[in-house]
Amino acid sequence: MNFAFWMILLVIGVLESITGILLNTAIVAVQINVVKNKLRSNPSHPLTITMGLVNTLLLCMSIIWVMLYMTWSPISKAIEVINFFVVAASWFMFFSYWLTAWLCVYYFVSVTNFHQQIVVCLKRTFTSALPYLLLISGMGSFALSFTSLWDARVKLENKDNITLHATAIIPYGFSKLFIILATLFGCWIPFALTSISIGLTLSSILRHVWRLKQNNFNCSAPQLKAHLNAIRTMVLLFLLCTSSYIMALFAFEVEFSSDDIYLLNCLFIMSYPTVEAVILIQASSKLKKMFQIKCSRQEIPMRT
Repeated sequence: MNFAFWMILLVIGVLESITGILLNTAIVAVQINVVKNKLRSNPSHPLTITMGLVNTLLLCMSIIWVMLYMTWSPISKAIEVINFFVVAASWFMFFSYWLTAWLCVYYFVSVTNFHQQIVVCLKRTFTSALPYLLLISGMGSFALSFTSLWDARVKLENKDNITLHATAIIPYGFSKLFIILATLFGCWIPFALTSISIGLTLSSILRHVWRLKQNNFNCSAPQLKAHLNAIRTMVLLFLLCTSSYIMALFAFEVEFSSDDIYLLNCLFIMSYPTVEAVILIQASSKLKKMFQIKCSRQEIPMRT
């Protein structure tokens, strides 16, 4: 691989990860401050705090791994180190997917006005069950990330052409069991929850706006802005989840023929926490206000 291309990918990956760490840390700080001061605390705050922490840890781990990998350090070729990073990355990614799914379900039960019995029951029980769902999702993602360890270790140990100073992609092989479980429980089920929740939420919002127009009710500017903001957030989350799930499945099931394709795929997956943080910030008035205040404070000394 061209050295210049390596350096470009390194700079992009590090800048992207640092940006994501700062944004997710800001989300955690704002939400903790809201909970601490008891300012309109609601069940979404623990959820967004957990999302910010998981995304921050994932990005920190990604920076460490990229630095080790791109400097060809012998430690990055050690089987134990590779297994650690694969398990940690899988755990954080699966957990992040489930957190996004629960956030979309929370939007669904909070925004929609469906009167079906199953929806009414879900609205009554989801808020109280959310802490348990977060715990189960975290523990389940952690257990799921371990299902490939043994088979992957055997594959690496049986590779005669792998040396500590190899400059090619290490052929880390996932077991069939891991691919099936990861595809089902790590990707498809969270994606199904996310897609169904977003689809039903969008349909409810659009139907509400349509009814207002049909009944000649004037929708005020703040209300219309809130509806448009909700629709934009739902669409952005759906596009982000769809692209990220496709790339994750691609990483699990495809053997990469070149370093370029492998690293580009990794960078794309690493962008998930950063882009998700941007979507959450643009959807929250508190977070947007905080960033506007920070920017204005930085502009004042420059003008003087």
